[in-house]
Amino acid sequence: PSSTIIVASIFCRRLPRGISERSYDRKKKRVNKFLLKKFGASEQGKKVFFFTHKFFKKEYFDNDGVHLNDHGNKRFFQSILSALQLAL
Repeated sequence: PSSTIIVASIFCRRLPRGISERSYDRKKKRVNKFLLKKFGASEQGKKVFFFTHKFFKKEYFDNDGVHLNDHGNKRFFQSILSALQLAL
């Protein structure tokens, strides 16, 4: 039986906790690169899709800089829905 795997990238944070924004961004890029390499190609009997949240901007976060606000949650939902529509 075949299966479908959808892997999403890690997106930015406005004010990451316990780490500078620059360090977080470097680590985020490293992890996303690893995820793309690991999950960017289909495996035997599996369809694997990797997608990136490209729309995330600082104004989509609450004042704490970590959690998404209402508009950010809507954009996140739309991104996941788009990925599902492309993959399935």
